[in-house]
Amino acid sequence: MTDALDQFGAFVVAKLRDAAIDHADSLLAAHGKAPGLQPLQNDLGRLTHEQRTVVRRCVVQAIDAGLHDFLFAQQHQQDAAGELAVVVRQPPRLGR
Repeated sequence: MTDALDQFGAFVVAKLRDAAIDHADSLLAAHGKAPGLQPLQNDLGRLTHEQRTVVRRCVVQAIDAGLHDFLFAQQHQQDAAGELAVVVRQPPRLGR
């Protein structure tokens, strides 16, 4: 893997995957303040610890599967037709 791919992967994991899982964890812990979140948090709060654990596993699996499918499709689109490309610009290295 190249530095650019590593940088892109780290960005996607931090800004999409980890952020989505953190949001789900916040909902499962009833930490959301928005009024629109209250009904969902109330429903989640009625689940047992074991049920909430299964919900979290499901959320993580769904995010990972969706991310995998997205990245696979993006790579396929780039390889096949060149209609979609991701460009990662790296800052110039010092001392060159």
